[in-house]
Amino acid sequence: MQKSIFISSCLFLFACGGSNNSGIEQNVSAPPAQSQPALQSTTDTIAADGHTFAMFKSHDISFTNSSSNLVTVQLMDENQTILIQTSLTQGQSKSLAIQIPEGNEQTYVLWSGRNSADNSFASEKHTADISQVIVFNGFN
Repeated sequence: MQKSIFISSCLFLFACGGSNNSGIEQNVSAPPAQSQPALQSTTDTIAADGHTFAMFKSHDISFTNSSSNLVTVQLMDENQTILIQTSLTQGQSKSLAIQIPEGNEQTYVLWSGRNSADNSFASEKHTADISQVIVFNGFN
């Protein structure tokens, strides 16, 4: 009787896998591999006809209004594209960080506002050295 219990127990353990499954192979299907989207590189990108890629340089620019006028300031690149526009009250200073496209040879500043001498609207445009503080002293 003990022999039949032992054989039954062995068959039961073998059929159930027992405590050691090292000899049993299992067929488990792996989940499908997820495809990663391809990373795009600008080194292989070609501009369409009439288009170019622009590179930029960061600049810290400072303006000071030492006049008694409220003025509007526009900073433009050589293509007359407005890079920034801001207003300055009497005695006010502002510092701004901007990006200017590389290759621009000239930068212009346009001051406009009310001329206190004759109470008329005036504007002045000058080539600007953006590495220095740009100071408005009033209209000529």
